[in-house]
Amino acid sequence: MNLARYCVTEWNRAFGDGDREAMNLLLHDEFLLIEPEGTPYPGIYRGAEGWWQFWEKFSGTWSDVEIADHRIFLGDSPDECAIMMSLTGKSRATGERFQTSLIENWRFRDGKILEMHPHYCDTYYLRRITGQL
Repeated sequence: MNLARYCVTEWNRAFGDGDREAMNLLLHDEFLLIEPEGTPYPGIYRGAEGWWQFWEKFSGTWSDVEIADHRIFLGDSPDECAIMMSLTGKSRATGERFQTSLIENWRFRDGKILEMHPHYCDTYYLRRITGQL
């Protein structure tokens, strides 16, 4: 199995099971999550601790989150892939439901996830749903 597909599959399994230990083991020591400035939780989150800081903000922003149409796109390099998905949920602040598409660029090193870089379809829309605009 391709390294990218393996890491993504294992991450999704651990995430779905709520297995924090397995998720932490999949994150490289130099892991970076780069969230766009337009999101309600912008910034660069570093290491496993950074992932959980992000997750606390994300979970504090949205409820009833569901991911659908999850597709993995492998390129020429075994050290990266793109993941396309549909994301739905509800704003905790306003109670308003949202639906958006999202593409994430993932990079890998030493058999672990080195970087996640999400690209949301419309960050303005997300901030409006949360009442931030």
